[in-house]
Amino acid sequence: MVALLILTTQRHAEALAEKRAQLTLQIAMLGERKNTKIIALLEEQGRDNPLLESRVDREADEMGQISDSFQNLVKIEGAKLPKGTS
Repeated sequence: MVALLILTTQRHAEALAEKRAQLTLQIAMLGERKNTKIIALLEEQGRDNPLLESRVDREADEMGQISDSFQNLVKIEGAKLPKGTS
């Protein structure tokens, strides 16, 4: 009976941890989208404002692009693989 109670508690804790991880990922992705939009708007303002010097900032342009979450996951998973495996 005690073992059943422990297993049930562990499964419940694992389910909560998974939900928490998914929520954290969603919040991070939303934050990334917001930051990307802010950077894009700042860059647009810099181009449109006649009082500011026109310049090209490649890093800001890259940061202003929304990243593909699936591609990022593939890169992360690829980094975790031991050398010599694909």
